[in-house]
Amino acid sequence: MIKQYKKPILYSILGAVLLLIAACSWLIGSIVTEANADKRQAAAVAREQTDLEYVSKVEPFAGDRAFMVVYGQSADGDEMIVWLNEEEIYVQLADDGVSEEKIRQQVEAANAGNEIIKVSLGKLQDLFVWEVFYKQTDEEKNERFFYDYYHFSDGSRIDTYRLATP
Repeated sequence: MIKQYKKPILYSILGAVLLLIAACSWLIGSIVTEANADKRQAAAVAREQTDLEYVSKVEPFAGDRAFMVVYGQSADGDEMIVWLNEEEIYVQLADDGVSEEKIRQQVEAANAGNEIIKVSLGKLQDLFVWEVFYKQTDEEKNERFFYDYYHFSDGSRIDTYRLATP
C-alpha cells in the first residue's frame, strides 16, 4: 500500500523541481535581456547625440549616480568615450585621459600581490574616474578586496575603499 503512493509523490517532487528550474531560467533570461536592451539604448543615444559613429563596448557604472559608459570611434577614427544617463551626457576623447593599461600598471606596481578583478570608467561627483576593483592576499592566504579610484585625466589616485572582511 505504501509503494502505491511513492510514485505520485516522487513525480510531484520532480515536477516541482523542474518547474523551479524553468522559472529561474526565465528570470535570469529576462534580466540579461533587459541589461542588453539598456546597453543597446545607451549606444543608440550616444550615436544620435554625439559624433560617435562606431560603438565597441558599453558598460554600466553604479557610482553616486548610475551611468552607461559607451566606448567607440568617431567617423574620423578618434577613440571616444561617452558617459550618459537619463539626465546627462558627457563626451571625452580617449586621448584626453590615461589608458586602462596605465591604470592597471599603477595598481600592480603599488603591490605585486594585487589581483585586478575589474577596471572600468565611471563618474563620481564631477570627476571622470577609473574604478579598479582588486584583491590582495596576504601570507596567511587572507583575502581583502579594494576599490581604487583614479582621475581619468592624469591617472592620479583619488581614494581607496577597503571592503569589510567577513
